[in-house]
Amino acid sequence: MADAVEPSEVLVGTAAQVAVEADVPVAAPDAGERIIGRVLRFGALVSGGMFLLSVVLEAAAPAWATAEVLNVLRGAAASILVVAPVARLMVSGVWLALNREWRYATAAAAVLVLLALGMGLGWSH
Repeated sequence: MADAVEPSEVLVGTAAQVAVEADVPVAAPDAGERIIGRVLRFGALVSGGMFLLSVVLEAAAPAWATAEVLNVLRGAAASILVVAPVARLMVSGVWLALNREWRYATAAAAVLVLLALGMGLGWSH
């Protein structure tokens, strides 16, 4: 006969594991989460690829890969890396509004307005 295990002694895994073991249905990520993931993944991959390209070009040193070209490439990569989370926030806000989650859509819009104000004030001073 197996020893009885107290509930307090059982180690709990992730929520998904617990739900599967308890035969509780687990919701799949909805389309909005997949789109947001794609936006962030795209930004990271494109930005990383541009940074990598700039390093390879600097090492190979073709005649046209001047310091100016490399700086533009690296600046664009950094910009994409910064803009990807802002794009994610925009997609989230639209998705929340489409799902009539007005409180969260308003919060996303407010954050975008604050970001825009911060950028505008930063450029003007």
